[in-house]
Parts: sequence; structure tokens; C-alpha cells
Amino acid sequence: MSTLKKLSLTAAALLLAAAPSMAHAQAEGQINASATIAQVLAFDHTMVKDISFGNLSPDQTGPVSAAGYIPLKHNVAVQIWFDALPSLSDGTATLTTTYACSVSATTTAGTFGTCPTAQAGVAATTSQFYQTTPGGVATNYVHVRATLGQTVINTAAPGLYTATVEVRAAKSTI
Repeated sequence: MSTLKKLSLTAAALLLAAAPSMAHAQAEGQINASATIAQVLAFDHTMVKDISFGNLSPDQTGPVSAAGYIPLKHNVAVQIWFDALPSLSDGTATLTTTYACSVSATTTAGTFGTCPTAQAGVAATTSQFYQTTPGGVATNYVHVRATLGQTVINTAAPGLYTATVEVRAAKSTI
């Protein structure tokens, strides 16, 4: 066989051997995908119902209570507590004020109880001040009821008495 024929046959054999691997040639690449789900944990300050006793007269009979609430929107489990439960004051005199608190899914208060005054005070997941992770964004209403005793009202000097109740919420640590 001539050298030229041998070279032709060898080249043809090489092409046939290479043809299957060229037909199966491939390349790989990657496209990354990501999503960040935002944590929602905020009080809705536009929907606050303030605690208002209105005008009280010194001859008031019995204690007087008034209640308010603030909505809390969240998509994580939260603990709710109160930094400050101050007595009402006019800047010089103070009216002894007692508080009770509750958390509910509506603007109607649930069972009022002791207001926890530290995050550590919400130690059980069965407490109404612990709210579980909802399936989406939930709104819970933090209710506060303030009470002024009859003696406090009857002996107070005339004037405007105010206080700010500090409500806190944080992603649960329990």
C-alpha cells in the first residue's frame, strides 16, 4: 500500500474516532439564584389608640380605668415587654397609676395580666407576650389598661397629667 493511501486511511480513521467525541462536546456554566426574605418587626404608629381618661372630677367614685393599644406587625416569633410603666405626672406631682396588659389578634383586648418589664420576663412560649412565627405577616395588638384609684383622683391638684408607656418587641430568644 502506498504511503499516501496509508496516510489517507490513517487520517480517515482518526476523524472517525474523533467524530463521536466532537458530537458529545459540552460546556458547563452556572447562574446563581438568591432571595432575601425581610424580617418584619414593627409597631404601626399610625394605628395607635391612646389611653385617655378624659376629664375626671375630684368627686369621682371608684377607680377609673382607660385602655389603649398599638399594633405590632411581625413575621418572626416575638417577645413583647414594657420598658416603662410610669405614673401620670404634670411635671411636679405624680398620680399613682397601675397597669395591666394583654396581647390579642384584634383590637379587642384579651385577658389582662401583669405587664412584663423585661424581655427575660417573657420566659415561656405559653405567655401571651410571646407570639409564634406566623405563616406570613401577622398583626397582634398590644393592649395596655391604666387605672387611677379614687383617692388619687380626689386628692390630685387640677391639671393635665401625662405619661408615655414604652412598649418593646424583639425577635424571640426562647
